[in-house]
Amino acid sequence: MDAESYVLREIARDPGLLSVVAEQLKRPEYFWYAPHVAIYRTMLGLATDGIAIDLKSLQRRLEAESKWEELSHVAGGLYRSVAVEWAGYSLESTLASITEKFRRRSLLVAVGEWYSNLTDPVVAVNTVRGRMQNFLMAYDSETALGILSLDEAAEISVQRLSERFERSKEFDGYWGVPFGFEAIDQILGGAIPGGLYVVGARPGVGKTAFMVKIATSISVQKKLKRLVRSAIFTIEMPVEQILLRMLSLRDRIDVSEIASGEADTQKLRGLVGSMGNLRGYPVWLDETPGLKLSDLRTRARRLVEHFGVEIIFIDYLGKIETDLNADRREQVGHIVRSIKNLARELKIPILLFSQLNRASQLRADKRPGLADLRDSGEVEQEADAVILLHRPEAQELATFDDGTSAAGMAELIAAKHRHGKTGAPRVRWIAEFATFAEPMLHDGQEVIYDPEDSAVFGSIAKEEPF
Repeated sequence: MDAESYVLREIARDPGLLSVVAEQLKRPEYFWYAPHVAIYRTMLGLATDGIAIDLKSLQRRLEAESKWEELSHVAGGLYRSVAVEWAGYSLESTLASITEKFRRRSLLVAVGEWYSNLTDPVVAVNTVRGRMQNFLMAYDSETALGILSLDEAAEISVQRLSERFERSKEFDGYWGVPFGFEAIDQILGGAIPGGLYVVGARPGVGKTAFMVKIATSISVQKKLKRLVRSAIFTIEMPVEQILLRMLSLRDRIDVSEIASGEADTQKLRGLVGSMGNLRGYPVWLDETPGLKLSDLRTRARRLVEHFGVEIIFIDYLGKIETDLNADRREQVGHIVRSIKNLARELKIPILLFSQLNRASQLRADKRPGLADLRDSGEVEQEADAVILLHRPEAQELATFDDGTSAAGMAELIAAKHRHGKTGAPRVRWIAEFATFAEPMLHDGQEVIYDPEDSAVFGSIAKEEPF
């Protein structure tokens, strides 16, 4: 019972933890003590109704159900003990313990009923066997997606494939939201609903630039048949910097002087006018520093439910906080699994940006690999696809590993793809606008980006959008 009190006390201390708890304790009956069952059910009801969970809201709801008098001493005790530290408890281990005890109780009750049925000559053996099978299927589904017959699975598959086919008509033939680079879209097929896409890079290579490029391409620049509703959780960078980058892409404005504070009054006035051009586009931004995982999940659900958001960008993994009492590797594993489950639950793609460790810097070509992802085991395992950004110039290298010039170029390494092939197409890096762009073509041939030396660069750059 102390374990149950600890969990409810933690929710009372930080209501945002309810979403973390509810992932494992799916129903109030996971609690054993009747008052705890009632209080947890009430907390879930308040959260569903969008009401903040505190002692006053709990009291009002229980009074409306004529239960406050019976439960006031338990509920009040939870809030009175909020400041007390419980030695020897961690949320993850306590949730696992409560879940294990619930499953044991469920089995004990079922076994008792089976024994009673089997000793009753009136009840046929096949009837008991059927009840046992039904119970065990339901029991297993507590931690599984559910068991489907082949007919049910086929029906669901046809429906999902039909939805993807219809979506491809809006997304240039791709089943998912396009990344905006033809070569990488041909490899991955776009960002498919329910998928987790991890983008990794060393600092300064262009994680945020890549994110802004995709978001601007699908939600601002009208490159598709319709604008895609997107949300950006920019945990590291303030929103004004994100908007400056969007302006730079949309209107080809060199905002470097403005960002550095060197711009004159005329340029600042021009910026204000251009900023107004971003109004009305379907992009939502959250710049909360040190964002907690529980808050991220709650806000993501609201964005999808209230605004119909179709894709979410999170920049970046290392800045997400969790209340899990464990080392950072376990915390990262918990965060990534939770975000993967969130993508499946909301049926939208989520792009999660991550910083690579320093291992690639020790290699001669400095080319990143999957093993360079921080806490790579968990991140790589959960991701549907992993894209690693490689820009040799950022590491003071003049060429790629194959000896070709790296001037103004980058490599998008599709290092993992759960549903198909991998590859490493090369794209342009436009330093003036801090963005990536498709390779330029001249007379059907790819042109290496070299504005100082290429005679054709000027004319092509005017024609080629980015």
